[in-house]
Amino acid sequence: MAKESKLIQTSRFLKKVAIIFLVIIILNIVWGFASKYISSIKDNIDNPINFSAYFDEDRIYEEILLPELGSVIPKEKISNAQFSIKDDFNYFPERIFVYKTNIPKETFLTVTKAEQFATELGFTEEYDITEPNTLLWTDVNQRELRFNKVNLSWDLDPSINLFSNIQDEIKKEFEIEQTLKTFNNKIQSSNLELTNYDLNNPQTLALNYPAPNYIMELTDEDESEYLMLNYFRKLKSSAVDEESSKTRDLIQENNLFLESKIYIDNPFLSDLNFTINKNLPQLAFIIDFNYKPLSIDTQTIGVYSVITPQLAFQYLQNEKGYLRSLTQNQNDILKDQLDYKVTEFQIESKQTELAYYIQEGKEGYTYPIYLFRGKAYLENGEIADFIFYVDALYRS
Repeated sequence: MAKESKLIQTSRFLKKVAIIFLVIIILNIVWGFASKYISSIKDNIDNPINFSAYFDEDRIYEEILLPELGSVIPKEKISNAQFSIKDDFNYFPERIFVYKTNIPKETFLTVTKAEQFATELGFTEEYDITEPNTLLWTDVNQRELRFNKVNLSWDLDPSINLFSNIQDEIKKEFEIEQTLKTFNNKIQSSNLELTNYDLNNPQTLALNYPAPNYIMELTDEDESEYLMLNYFRKLKSSAVDEESSKTRDLIQENNLFLESKIYIDNPFLSDLNFTINKNLPQLAFIIDFNYKPLSIDTQTIGVYSVITPQLAFQYLQNEKGYLRSLTQNQNDILKDQLDYKVTEFQIESKQTELAYYIQEGKEGYTYPIYLFRGKAYLENGEIADFIFYVDALYRS
């Protein structure tokens, strides 16, 4: 019995040792998790720009290649130019949303809605079909309005008769702000289906119109009665959770933007533009109108990492950018670009923009790009303005 009692005591002792050992292991595990949690809190306090504010990269569209855009002047004119930066860059997101673009499809109501919008533009007669899939309207001012029911694009040709009739219709002079507000409201309430466009803030170009052969010429705003209104699209771009406290900190402390603008080949024009008389902001007196819609899939969205503007600048120095505009003043943006040799491009860093590029009338993606703006110093001693597009996606 004594031996049995001793065995029992030994067994109890070993059980206590085992329990103590397990408790020590559990405490170590708990302490490890607690230390990591405390460390993460400290990191977030010390460094609010935490990568965890961004959604995980998924690259659902796999490799996305920016289309070859080319330069608006011969490459040899800029190949030996120096690049410099004025000031530091602003803060840009580390990850960005990417969307798929598709050519819109005809639906059961496509033609009906087109007829309704044509009526709003002052075309009250029935349309003709003079080309396959194209509806053509004409009016008393000899304007011609075309709608392609396959790709849903619109095109309005101006008429010289309209200009004289416009003068008869003008009852008062409008301030620019009043013109834009009136016309913006009419577009928003029209039957033209528009998605993702910033319909409150068009980019305006003052036109010397009608010019010979209807060639649009830009002029000073106070010298022209005619305006081209370019409406640009905007999409959610920074791949962050807008409800997260980390995102709010990021926005507040670093002016993180949540939306980006969509550009086409010409950075001054959009795929939706109207030309109007600034004293007659009415749909029925639109002079010119062009719209080439692309459907953007906002349901299936990819998350991709983007490079820093500093790295994009290095790409620019290594001739991996696309010069999309070189003009001495804004009045030249619709004309042939300057063909002078450039000796230096000075980047205005605060004007650098992370945006999207889309190909008009083609399926593809919203390609993330950096827009670099600044002053170009020409070999003849003159100065011009420039805009470069640079691929912004990170590539391993």
